Amino acid sequence: MKALIDGIIRGERPSLAKAITLLESSLPQDRQNAAELLRSLPSNDRPTLRIGVTGVPGVGKSTLIESLGLSFIQDGHKVAVLAIDPSSTVTGGSILGDKTRMQQLSQEMDAFIRPSPSKGTLGGLSEHTLQLIKLVEAAGFDRIIVETVGVGQSETDVKQVCDLVLLLTMPTVGDELQGVKRGIMERVDLVVVNKIDLFSEKMVQAFSQGIRQSMHLYQQDLPVFHVSAESGRGMEELVEYLRRQEAGDRKEADLLEFRLRLNQLQKELWDEMVGGLQKEWEEKVLQGGMLPEEAAWELLNAFKQSLQ
Repeated sequence: MKALIDGIIRGERPSLAKAITLLESSLPQDRQNAAELLRSLPSNDRPTLRIGVTGVPGVGKSTLIESLGLSFIQDGHKVAVLAIDPSSTVTGGSILGDKTRMQQLSQEMDAFIRPSPSKGTLGGLSEHTLQLIKLVEAAGFDRIIVETVGVGQSETDVKQVCDLVLLLTMPTVGDELQGVKRGIMERVDLVVVNKIDLFSEKMVQAFSQGIRQSMHLYQQDLPVFHVSAESGRGMEELVEYLRRQEAGDRKEADLLEFRLRLNQLQKELWDEMVGGLQKEWEEKVLQGGMLPEEAAWELLNAFKQSLQ
């Protein structure tokens, strides 16, 4: 274990990949080793910024993330991209093809891209996203970008693990109407309208105005950026805004206080509990030995007893 931790601290990719595989394993022995690994990781003393990127599929999340990552590297930062891919409800598998969509960024020595399957976890993240963030931070990465699965409004979990949440959208996808519903629009810190080079200026402005009107329904006035991640148009303004979030608007102490809020700890506890217990009761139900209602009550009672 010490050799693995030393390799992580040195930023060695094989050690980092091995540690992530260990964290994502469901084997009992691996779960114990993963807990030991997390306890043994040294605290990271370098300021980091965690950015969540959410939005509907096809809106250009991978292209935007690659552009942001390359800009951060030019500024002297190390970038880790944790991309959550949806898992099939039939086979349980995931494509995990984000490296192919970020070819230029994946070739950078100061970048690390890791796709992870959602494994049916709701909220847009995977079961171990928060742990993976801590791991890459221990490895020296100070810009962490979390790409959600892209299911849209229900991806509210990303706010619990990231300092800033960026909603990526584009004209014609209908977000100006979806924004009136309570969901992801209440959790984002900025909105980025992408692919503006494909639409007229009039259409882009009308779309942005619709988004702003939706925000006013729950007293929000978020910054809205117009970009083309493919061509780079408008990206410098977005990157400069993100730079300011650490340099001035959001002090390091404020970020630390935010991360220590109870909601992050609650999420980690709940994910670990469900991940460890759910499979046992699912197997009983699938084998026909227990009704779903009975399994739910036993799971709840087991949790209550563990607190006594």
